[in-house]
Amino acid sequence: MTQETATVEAEENPVSRPPSPEWALALSEVVPVPVAALLPADSPRAGGEDPEHLRTLAELGRDLPPIIVHRSSMRVIDGMHRLRVAAAEGRPDIPVRFFEGSERDAFVLSAQSNTRHGLPLSRTERMAAAGRILGSHAADVTGPSTKTVRALRRESGAPPSDEQEVLPMTLKDRSGQAVAPEHVDALRATVRGQVFAQDDEGYARARLVWNGYLNRHPGLIVRCAGAADVVEAVRFATRHDIRLAVRSGGHSYPGHSTIDDGLVVDLSGLKGIRVDLQRGVAICEPGRLLAELDDETYRFGLAVTGGQVSHTGIAGLTLGGGIGWLCRSRGLTVDNLVAADVVLATGEVRRASAEDDADLFWAIRGGGGNFGIVTSFEYRLHPQGACRTGIVACRAGDHAAVATGLSAFAATAPDRLALAVGLFDLEDGDTGIAIRYVDTAPAEDTDALVDALADFGPEPVPRTSETTPYPKVQQLADSDMAHHRRYYTRSFMIETVTAEALAGLIDGFRTRKSELSQIGMMLLGGQVARVAPEATAYPHREPGFLVTLLGGWTEERDDAANTAWCREVYDTMQRFTSGGVYVNELLDEGERRIVSAYGADHYQRLSELKAKYDPANVFRVNQNIKPADPARA
Repeated sequence: MTQETATVEAEENPVSRPPSPEWALALSEVVPVPVAALLPADSPRAGGEDPEHLRTLAELGRDLPPIIVHRSSMRVIDGMHRLRVAAAEGRPDIPVRFFEGSERDAFVLSAQSNTRHGLPLSRTERMAAAGRILGSHAADVTGPSTKTVRALRRESGAPPSDEQEVLPMTLKDRSGQAVAPEHVDALRATVRGQVFAQDDEGYARARLVWNGYLNRHPGLIVRCAGAADVVEAVRFATRHDIRLAVRSGGHSYPGHSTIDDGLVVDLSGLKGIRVDLQRGVAICEPGRLLAELDDETYRFGLAVTGGQVSHTGIAGLTLGGGIGWLCRSRGLTVDNLVAADVVLATGEVRRASAEDDADLFWAIRGGGGNFGIVTSFEYRLHPQGACRTGIVACRAGDHAAVATGLSAFAATAPDRLALAVGLFDLEDGDTGIAIRYVDTAPAEDTDALVDALADFGPEPVPRTSETTPYPKVQQLADSDMAHHRRYYTRSFMIETVTAEALAGLIDGFRTRKSELSQIGMMLLGGQVARVAPEATAYPHREPGFLVTLLGGWTEERDDAANTAWCREVYDTMQRFTSGGVYVNELLDEGERRIVSAYGADHYQRLSELKAKYDPANVFRVNQNIKPADPARA
């Protein structure tokens, strides 16, 4: 082959080009994935590889990035040799970045990576595979892969496509009619932030959310650069009767931060944050994650109640209530909300506080995203230093003693002490009960409190203890809630932990279908219970425990088994519940459960306020509160 011929081939053959920027943007963050879930059944495993070949593979894999896996098919795109080394060495997990693009782009990226690393895959084999892929997906050419697909068509002999084809606009109004492209062009010209349609560079990455169980394709994503962009996006949606979803951190369990064919108002670009030491508040925009808010405030020795996972967005957490390690000592996040700027369905911007629009201020403190889009939160801050935290572990066989001890301890525990209870597998195959304690203001009696927890079992039990900065405490559960796993949940509240209830949770844990599934409880009470129920839209002020059943898994083929497990355990536990539920842990479970999240009186007031601030129910992709009938109100 002459140099001139090689140059022409390099220009026309996408396999010889480096990965495009679109592909890089379509890669997820690094997450651990079980080796067994990725390795083909007929591939060599530990003990099945020639030692010399293993050494060669290990050398090839040295200093290379995590392997890349196509999300929908779970096929390894880049790094099969590293995967085989991990399997042969007996490693349980391997770092993975998921590729969220099309199957064709996955194929080309795979072929490129194989070429770069010198592994055997001939050009003829690549083109033949491309022909098979394109032959079965001839009508499914979308996004940044169009040029790649056309080049592959020419080289593989697949049926030709119209070079002038116009990609379909999938943004639709409520009637299902496509929104005219010129309207979208007008919006692009109006906002300062980025606008992503399905054929735009960056769309594949922009549409991703935390819960990998949800795979939705918005018609348009507006990544706002400021509050003015939010106003324009809302007015655009109402003008053209488009369903909209609002995204902050994208951490919604039921996927309310995304929507098929509609408009996503993406707030992740609103990152402003400032600590006002004179007033003792933090002013924070909704694109910030809890980790970022914690880091900024803790540098001044201050904090506000957050959740228990640091990569959660602040907006959804706040608007639903905000239960976390500091809630017993400082109240819920909504109890520390001083004011907020809210974009209403009309595009009007309102200041909500005790002095400015008190009705709106009441509604957004627990009512979720039903009333508008918050573009700025103002939080009351509290002094916060390092915490003492650790785990006391007991065996499941001692559950009766643990239940009795927990109930008695919860009744007298100081507000500064936070408790969470979880179940885990012991090395001998039994089930363990782990009691995580966080003393948010360690004192002389901290050791005595931990000793009391350790006395729950009939025998001395293992325990751990360490002094940890508060932001690190906030990150303790991060790895258990990794991005892009598949999640499904059920949640409920109980007044106290009985032996029968704890036994029911243990039985449920033992039947889980995935090692990534979890069952846990969080102690409430303290300052949470000292706020009057009518003070905020969040109503659950009684002492007790929040119970969370969380199904977690990686394979789409396991969806039915894991979701059924979660529902079945929930059904068996209903006789123990107090009837309440935390709105931030609801899936799409129907209006009855939404009413349970608020109680009948709160729901009625919220419904009346919904009719006042959003009578057309523009903000409905949430735990939706229906506007009250004006005649009945």
